[in-house]
Amino acid sequence: MKIAMIGWEFPPFMSGGLGIHCLELTTQLARMGTDIDFYMPHMEMEGDLRVANHHKHLKIHEIEADPTLSPYGGTKSRSYDDAFNDAVWQYKMRVVDSFPCHDPDVTHAHD
Repeated sequence: MKIAMIGWEFPPFMSGGLGIHCLELTTQLARMGTDIDFYMPHMEMEGDLRVANHHKHLKIHEIEADPTLSPYGGTKSRSYDDAFNDAVWQYKMRVVDSFPCHDPDVTHAHD
């Protein structure tokens, strides 16, 4: 089975509990033989902090986010607090645009 999972965070990058949930869910699915592609916003972390460097049980796809929208609030010119729906829409369109044609059996999206 192939699963395409879309989320906002994955360890070691976390802003809440969703990252832990996604880690546990993907770990158990991989143990059952499931192939998982996990789509998340690109985080500006390098080297040992890169999310993909920590997990061999799935393939991480980091999707570039609009540089004017910070996914967790903060110092950018706009934050998701100011334009949450716009930011979610833009992220969704970037995920769709980057989706490879690997025909997942299931698409699982968080939030």
